[in-house]
Amino acid sequence: MNIREQIGQSPIEELDRAMRTSSRIFLRPTANVEMRSLPASHLRLLQVIGRLPDSKMVDVAKALDVQLPAVSQMVDKMVKAGNVVRIQDPLDRRISRLRLTPEMEELLSDAASARLARVAKAAEALTHEEVELLTVLLDRLTNQLSPRVSPNFAGPTPVAREGYDADPSLEIASSRRGARVRKRSL
Repeated sequence: MNIREQIGQSPIEELDRAMRTSSRIFLRPTANVEMRSLPASHLRLLQVIGRLPDSKMVDVAKALDVQLPAVSQMVDKMVKAGNVVRIQDPLDRRISRLRLTPEMEELLSDAASARLARVAKAAEALTHEEVELLTVLLDRLTNQLSPRVSPNFAGPTPVAREGYDADPSLEIASSRRGARVRKRSL
């Protein structure tokens, strides 16, 4: 008797439970109190600024897929908290560029290392092929739930898996620029 039969859940309910549980485990906040106190939107902002150092506010807004005023408010709070610095563009004084403080760079690096260590530990229970398949399936679900993945999504390396697609005319590709599904030329 499988777990679904034991608790009477549909496959979709079981998938929802598994996704929520895995998100809580893999994405749980770091042990650092300062990082845990930040809202998720601010953590995403800091991660984007970390990946796009010296970027303009408009670039960060595009990467987060949010309106410029919202990013401006978050940046103001992060500057006031000492997590981000604004640097005046030497070529155009009207433009300020954003950069993490060295302390925040270190905190984000430590948090990323801890997260990757948790993922690596969990992946020990899977074969290499299972990890690849799980990656493709999670990319496909992410694409289905959020078709406008940010261009700066730090996804896995490019993949195209034959035999995993439900529709043979579709191909899943993922990279540091995001996951996407495209039509194969047959």
